[in-house]
Amino acid sequence: MSAPIDADLLKSISWQCSNTLLFDSTYLDGNFTGWLEGNAVVIPASEIVTILRVYDKTTLEEKAAIVRIGKEGKVAKFDPTADFAAFPGGSKKFTTRYDSLSNQY
Repeated sequence: MSAPIDADLLKSISWQCSNTLLFDSTYLDGNFTGWLEGNAVVIPASEIVTILRVYDKTTLEEKAAIVRIGKEGKVAKFDPTADFAAFPGGSKKFTTRYDSLSNQY
């Protein structure tokens, strides 16, 4: 869900939703059991992504899922062959923040 920066957030008309990305148990060779709590992040290309923690039955290498949000906030895209990222701690609750001194997240 998103709303314009100057919108009255108490009015339901201010909000819009993107498409829904459905659960697919075939991701990660059948070891995918869910994605949870996302962090909305503006990446250097001025693109918005949501970085979600991933529950993977193998837990050998923790991962995060990167969902790309279209410029208008209406389209969410996820490519299971490219958008799972190795991410230590990715199956635990985490917060993503940008550090302007190091230019890293």
